[in-house]
Parts: sequence; structure tokens; C-alpha cells
Amino acid sequence: MENYITVVCYANYCRSPVAEILLREKLSENFIVESAGLNPMFGKGMDQRSQYFLHNKGIRTSLHNPKRISKEMMMRSSKVFALDIAILKKLNSDFPKFSGKIKLLNFQQPKILLSDPFKMQDDEYFEIMERLESVCDNLASNL
Repeated sequence: MENYITVVCYANYCRSPVAEILLREKLSENFIVESAGLNPMFGKGMDQRSQYFLHNKGIRTSLHNPKRISKEMMMRSSKVFALDIAILKKLNSDFPKFSGKIKLLNFQQPKILLSDPFKMQDDEYFEIMERLESVCDNLASNL
């Protein structure tokens, strides 16, 4: 599909659900955005800090159901964005046929690191979320 975007992180719990929601908010209805993880935290929803971040931005969230990236998702996606280098490498290794679609989410701003905040203290966690929002803003304005 022409404008089908998938955002991938490790667990589909902290970063990729936020990127999915931010991109969905910023892009036109011509885009379909979903998120997935390499090793999802099934049954966990979204990290409460991620929900808090979005709510503080005035963005309503619905129930999030973490899911694993699949061949079907790769096939229907026109672009697949990895949240960090390790995710990018794993996606390219697991789905070599689709490597032309896979990029880092921050490919236009490589100095902005989007490390996995799962085990970080709250202030560091929210710093990653702010960076994620900045990268999504920039990406959305260039798609």
C-alpha cells in the first residue's frame, strides 16, 4: 500500500506505540500507521509513562495491544521505521527481501538518538519521548 507506515521497536510497549500515535496525529488521513515489536510485551498495553506523555500533549489514546512484526506487515508497508540501530539490523536480517523499505525513524536527524527508555528513570524516559516527538514532527512534514 502506497502510504502504509509501520514503526518498530523492541517490545512495542514504550517507543513505537507513541511514534504510531504521533505520526497518525500529524499525517493526513491518506496514511495508515501501525506499530509492532521484535519481542512484544503481550497483554501489557502501553507503558504508563508513554500514556502520560501523550495525555500531557492533549492526545487521547485508545487501548494498545502490542504485536510482533510479521512478514504480512512488512509486505503491506510502504515504509518501515526502526527506532534504533539494533532494531534496524534485526529487521534487515529477519526480512532481507524488504530491506529497501526499512529505515531508521531518525534517518533525517541521525544525531537525535531514540534509545530504549524502558529501564530509564522518568526524566530520561520523558527526554526520549520529547526527542521522539521532534523526529515524528520532522518526518511527518517531509512525507
